[in-house]
Amino acid sequence: MRRTLLTVLFLATWLSTPAVRADPAWRWDNVPRVVVFGDVHGAYHELLPLLQQTGVIDASLHWSGGNTHLVSLGDLLDRGPDSRAVMDLLMRLEDEALQAGGQVHVVLGNHEAMNLTGDLRYVSTAEYAAFATPSTAASAGSSLDSSASPTLPSGYAEHRQAFAATGRYGAWLLDKPLLIVINDSAYVHGGLPASVAAPNLIDTNARFKAELRSALASPPVTADELPGAATSRPATPGDLLSDAGPLWYRGTARCHVLIEADRLQRSLDRLAVRRVVIGHTPTPILRVQSRFAGDVVMLDTGMLAEVYRGRASALVIERGLDRVVVAGDASVNSVLAQAGGYAGEWETSDRIAALLDSAPVSSSSKTVGGAKGELELTLTTADGPLAARFVPLSSQRLQHEVAAYRLDRLLRLGIVPPAVAREVDGKRGLLTATGSRWSSERARHDSGAARTNACESGSDYLLMQAFDALIGNDARTADNLGYDRDTGELRLRDFGDAFRRGGLGRNAAAEPPQLPSALRDRFVALDERALVNAAGDQLQPRDIEAVLERRNAIVDTWPILE
Repeated sequence: MRRTLLTVLFLATWLSTPAVRADPAWRWDNVPRVVVFGDVHGAYHELLPLLQQTGVIDASLHWSGGNTHLVSLGDLLDRGPDSRAVMDLLMRLEDEALQAGGQVHVVLGNHEAMNLTGDLRYVSTAEYAAFATPSTAASAGSSLDSSASPTLPSGYAEHRQAFAATGRYGAWLLDKPLLIVINDSAYVHGGLPASVAAPNLIDTNARFKAELRSALASPPVTADELPGAATSRPATPGDLLSDAGPLWYRGTARCHVLIEADRLQRSLDRLAVRRVVIGHTPTPILRVQSRFAGDVVMLDTGMLAEVYRGRASALVIERGLDRVVVAGDASVNSVLAQAGGYAGEWETSDRIAALLDSAPVSSSSKTVGGAKGELELTLTTADGPLAARFVPLSSQRLQHEVAAYRLDRLLRLGIVPPAVAREVDGKRGLLTATGSRWSSERARHDSGAARTNACESGSDYLLMQAFDALIGNDARTADNLGYDRDTGELRLRDFGDAFRRGGLGRNAAAEPPQLPSALRDRFVALDERALVNAAGDQLQPRDIEAVLERRNAIVDTWPILE
């Protein structure tokens, strides 16, 4: 209801009031048209057709957007060769847009902050070369002279001068905000950790600028900060500029809805906005996607194709409606809801379960190192091939596996892949949608790959611990705890030994894990009728009674993660 009222009020004021600047530092209301893009990373030649297709520049690369507000979500720099050209274009468009009644907003990203503070790990050789001009290269006697050391690439010294506080790009970037609000949307590079929700955002942007200025790099004289260097200048402590701050935070894009949603809503309420639009974290399908029922829109679609293999995309907001423009694509595109799992959208999960139940098998092969009789299958569907895993199981173990998925679905966890009972090659067993996309915790550990927790509060492991405790599953190991290879999201398998009868079975001497408050609410709402409707054909009445008894113990004794 709150979201609907905000939308109605916004449309009413937009239709009756000209665009005004509600605050001189960070907020604009009643803007009729907004175009947003993110994470250019020096992809100048990919950006140009996108801006032309959205109507903000013409064939001669001059402003043609009238009163449009154009928003860059940061990361103009690094990795690609033409960061300088991107900044020069936006600097010129800022003036041209103002003269036409529009505006260009550049929100800082973590890569802008890195260049300002001397962290040059991702500056490409081609980027340095773009700064090597004859006039600045002739700075005789300067410790910044590119010829001072053969280890410094051409243009290195000029690059550092340009990003100094008084340099052309340094001075320009230092004047840019951390976060802005236009109409009913907030715009920030990485996400919304709690540090953003200060008493007012004028103070937040001012505090961010103070942190940034205090961390500015002195002109370097060594090659310690060159691309590929293991370390750079020490990170400056500060809530907003730190790795946990809004330039770097990935919880808004990746954290499970049950852990992140309440904290996200508090930030949106404090900002008095309906949603936040972010970059920084490439979407899994490299298309513009939403999370949290539209409260988050993710715009990093991998514009720098040579690195990320994506396509330049922009969000266009006009008359209160969204559409997505993809460079070179004339079709009408919309923001796609991120399907299933951590996003809290469930249509895809239900569709996959239906396909597992009925789609024909086009190919099968034995799984190397898998259980006896385990097969990797490919199912033929109207949407293309679907990878699946089949394991022959006894009747009771099969029922427990299917019940685990259905209970996960009932609780809207999304950590158990869709699963059905099906006959394959004359054998009855479990068919799941894990396939080759699944990787175990043991494989991750043995490979040395890191799995950092994206969430500011808690971890998705808390969801796993609560779910296993609820269903009486004591058989969690590094081999049946795993992740989706594409998204890194938690995925669990092997529930044949679950649904034992009895209490929690936890070591009484150990402290119980924290229970996310949103999950606790779902546990409290769980009743016998819901369990019977979801899995009554798979579980015995005493099994369901045991689930509810364990639920009561969890709710009564586990501390709450707020």
